[in-house]
Amino acid sequence: MAMKRTQVYLTQNEHKALTALSKKTKKKRSEIIREAIDAHLEKQQKKKTRAEILDEVAGTWKDNDFDFEGLRKSWNSRIEDLG
Repeated sequence: MAMKRTQVYLTQNEHKALTALSKKTKKKRSEIIREAIDAHLEKQQKKKTRAEILDEVAGTWKDNDFDFEGLRKSWNSRIEDLG
């Protein structure tokens, strides 16, 4: 796989922790960084967009005869009792 060189600025604490992890795992810092980037990108690709989630749940309540109006009245009544 062809590699592309890039420059990244790290805080002193990040650099120190990365160096310690490199020594502990016996991996190069660049390898650890690439692994972290790959893991982050994979996680981002697995995240569903709001539209995808809405598409999945579309129609879930269409056949439900739930009394939302009655529930709202009940909540409003309880709020008035508290106030």
